[in-house]
Amino acid sequence: MNGEDRSFYGAIIIACIIGMIIISYTIMSSPKYEENFTELYFYGEKVGLSEGEGEFGNYMIRLTDDGVFLVDRADQAEMGPFIRGSTIILGDSYWYIEDISSDGDEMLFRKIPLRATQGDVINGTFVIVNHKNRDLSYVYTVKTPIYSEEGSVTIGDGSKEVLDFFATLPVIDPEALEKTGEYTEEFDTYSRLVEEFGEYKRITLSDGSGTIDQYWRAKVSISLNTGEEIHFWIILDDE
Repeated sequence: MNGEDRSFYGAIIIACIIGMIIISYTIMSSPKYEENFTELYFYGEKVGLSEGEGEFGNYMIRLTDDGVFLVDRADQAEMGPFIRGSTIILGDSYWYIEDISSDGDEMLFRKIPLRATQGDVINGTFVIVNHKNRDLSYVYTVKTPIYSEEGSVTIGDGSKEVLDFFATLPVIDPEALEKTGEYTEEFDTYSRLVEEFGEYKRITLSDGSGTIDQYWRAKVSISLNTGEEIHFWIILDDE
């Protein structure tokens, strides 16, 4: 290898070393990824079951082939049967059964109603978790088609707040609503027509013989000034 070759390869080696140093410095000096978001969800509680029995607050739970039964431990009064999706009033609080595990060893209760009477005042609970890397003041809005209320809370970085809410449900006047869309869903034994009226939906269930059921739903939402929103659609029973 002559002198020119040695100089050429030496230059390549030096360039590689310099490149590695630059890359290493860039990696070391680059800011590490940090979480920067807000969690917003409706409060829920999981209940473990053993041989079809468990405890949920002041109630004993029995899971049978006929459904879910709750027994008040104070007076032994029994409520049920309930199924997945059933709304339950325990004391002054609304809950619904969101899920039952396939092997029957766990249930999930969510602290909101999925069904109530038109004009009722409902309640529920939601959770805000601050992952914004700083203390933050949140403004939240609880809204139904006829009701809106704001609140505020300051949450430290990495902390959470569990907040209760109340909301007034509307009384439906179909003639005052304007349809904004509709679609149909087909199932094995029935079809479901969903007519949309903004923050309302009219659901019609039908089979080959005609209409099976018809009911209204209204949107209930929680939104934050940071842009997050959660909502559910509640069935409105007649007064």
